[in-house]
Amino acid sequence: MRGGADLVLTNGRVFVSLAEGVCEALAIAGNRIVAVGSGREVAGHIGPRTQVIDLRGRLATPGFFDAHLHLLPYGLGLGQLDIRPKRAPTLESLLRLVAERAAAVEPGTWIVARGYDHAQLDVRRHPLRDEIDAVAPNHPVCLVRACGHINIANSVALMLAGIDESTPTPQGGLIEKVDGRLTGLLAETGRDKLKAALPAPRDADLVAAIEVAGRECLTYGITSVMDAGVGVRVGYREVDAYAAAERTGRLPVR
Repeated sequence: MRGGADLVLTNGRVFVSLAEGVCEALAIAGNRIVAVGSGREVAGHIGPRTQVIDLRGRLATPGFFDAHLHLLPYGLGLGQLDIRPKRAPTLESLLRLVAERAAAVEPGTWIVARGYDHAQLDVRRHPLRDEIDAVAPNHPVCLVRACGHINIANSVALMLAGIDESTPTPQGGLIEKVDGRLTGLLAETGRDKLKAALPAPRDADLVAAIEVAGRECLTYGITSVMDAGVGVRVGYREVDAYAAAERTGRLPVR
């Protein structure tokens, strides 16, 4: 396909494979790589409509494949309150972000915040239910640790989830108590009642989450993913959402 490439990368270091190493240029037509080699060898694939990118010595690689990702939940999480260590390095700053969100939304509105790491907080421990109550007494609050396996719930959220001091800890989980009183920490299957109490996202929200997560992946060079838990959040509706995203051109990754 001489002169018919849609895209040519040239004047760079294009990674081909471990066996073949790198080359200087690459040509793509449609979804296929049609040539790799020196800039002179690939130049014959440049036509009047070819987009040519001068890499200026930079490295180009094939897209990365993430073999264990939760794409849809990741997209939903991107719409939640960001309390990652870079934004909330201290317990005080974390609680301030929750307080600001509580002041901005109607009482009773769920506040879900994602990304804290107790090992990187200044206090080196998980936030406590009482501390969240103090800044958001009229909102159900759910903090999600960076790992995605631990939640901290305040008193309103625990009440809505039907969790109290008499609730037994399920097999494979933890509902933490200190001196017989809930701390708000829920782990693994201990979070099931809380997750069931969270408002279910709409179908449109699911498709939007897939799209925004896919576009975020592309910024890191991730072009293919394997969703390791389709249905974890809202069951088979997630399968329908993936089908809808693909059908409507809103699935940016493979």
